[in-house]
Amino acid sequence: MFSRIQSLGLAAVLEDCSNQLDVLGLTLAVQMDKQRGPAAEQEKDRLTKLRICCQSVSQQVFKLHSELEEKQSCSSFLKVVEEVEQRKKAEVTRREAKPELKQRTQTLQRQQEELHQKEKTLKDMSLLSRDLNDQLNVQSSRKKFEEKIRVLDILRDAKLAEELEDQRELLQIKLKQEKDVHERSVKFLQSRHKDLQQQLQQLQQSTGPMLQEKEQELNSLCCKRAVNLDRLSEMRRKVREMEQVVLEEQEELRKLRRQQAEARAATKIQAWWRGCMVRQGLGSFKKADDKKGKKKGKKTKEEKKTKKAVKKNRN
Repeated sequence: MFSRIQSLGLAAVLEDCSNQLDVLGLTLAVQMDKQRGPAAEQEKDRLTKLRICCQSVSQQVFKLHSELEEKQSCSSFLKVVEEVEQRKKAEVTRREAKPELKQRTQTLQRQQEELHQKEKTLKDMSLLSRDLNDQLNVQSSRKKFEEKIRVLDILRDAKLAEELEDQRELLQIKLKQEKDVHERSVKFLQSRHKDLQQQLQQLQQSTGPMLQEKEQELNSLCCKRAVNLDRLSEMRRKVREMEQVVLEEQEELRKLRRQQAEARAATKIQAWWRGCMVRQGLGSFKKADDKKGKKKGKKTKEEKKTKKAVKKNRN
């Protein structure tokens, strides 16, 4: 067990290692794509093996990273190391057993060939004995000699037959032993294969829920991103509408100010014109000598009003 700080440091280092392994796998894939021609097949095979090794190491590093983050331990890494050592031992034993089995089969084949040769010699000798018997039948004068020869041949054949039978029994015993050894090795390899398959299934079962959780997190993040994009587009649309409204209001305000300025200028021009008319007595403001004093008083009041209006406009 590690402390929290140690586990976090190791997790960071392992994450960096996994990233570098991913980069290495991508570079190997690019190099594989660049290889062309029949001469590059061996290089491609080597690169594929390296890429597979990188992927397996990256998976183990990822598992160790997750275990350090969750449990602050590295038991899975130790298990993987033990499994690798067991695999290497099994591979070494299997490689060592192969040449021994090959040598034994070769020796058995040689012994079988020797047996076949001896059986052929026995057949030849039997044929010779038959020929001798025929000659004995033809040549009666040599019966005794032929009988002696036949007895000797029979004895020799019996000895050879016994020897061959003994050798055959020995070979059968050796063959049986070799078969037993072969069956035991096959059973051992089958049991080892079953154990490895069970370990592989356990590893797949342990990584399945983790992959599902990561997929769910990815889907939730995608949904949140889509919702945020929709909100952003809606806010942009509202901002554009508000900008349009502000521009329209600014345009209306400019028009209103221009109209007010024009109205003020018009009132000033009208006041100035009326003042000129009043001072010079033109138009409706012309003085009449034959009018009465009351009318003069009214005109003076109107002139005062126009002067006040002119002063206000000037101010």
